[in-house]
Amino acid sequence: MSGLYVNAKRTASPESIIADVRKQIADARDRRGLFQLHDKLQAIQTRLLPQSLLDKYTNVKHFYPVLLLFDDISQANAAEVLGNIIRDELRANGIDAFEYQIWNLEELEWLTEQSGADSLSWIAEKFSTKNQAMDLSSFVADKAHREFLRPIMYLPEGDTRAIQILKGLVAKYAVAQSD
Repeated sequence: MSGLYVNAKRTASPESIIADVRKQIADARDRRGLFQLHDKLQAIQTRLLPQSLLDKYTNVKHFYPVLLLFDDISQANAAEVLGNIIRDELRANGIDAFEYQIWNLEELEWLTEQSGADSLSWIAEKFSTKNQAMDLSSFVADKAHREFLRPIMYLPEGDTRAIQILKGLVAKYAVAQSD
């Protein structure tokens, strides 16, 4: 799936990003995206699946919910990018503690290529508190010592609309975290 539509990518307006998150990433109305992952895990853990499906999960002890996107949303797991918007949407719909990751297809290819037989241990490490907010490509770049995999992101300079949006998000969530 695509995470954001063209308008949100082009304008980066908070309103269009929030609207796209609600349509694509955290659709509470139709229970798609992260809600679908959450509901599936909850059904497995509370054993509310048909027996034939429960049998498949009998020996599974760890779950790593990943929303896989076709397009790259750089730093999608970071609170300052999409994390806080998604967390607000989940909380507004009764989900407080749900650890997930948003990856894109190319990052997943890099992970499997670089980790080889250790892919499950790398995934477990990626889900650790230390690495959760980091994008997958930076994580793989660190683990595999492959700097070319690290995304390059430039922060806006001066008193631009983009820097004002970023400062507003920082202020909003600094207050929310202190509560």
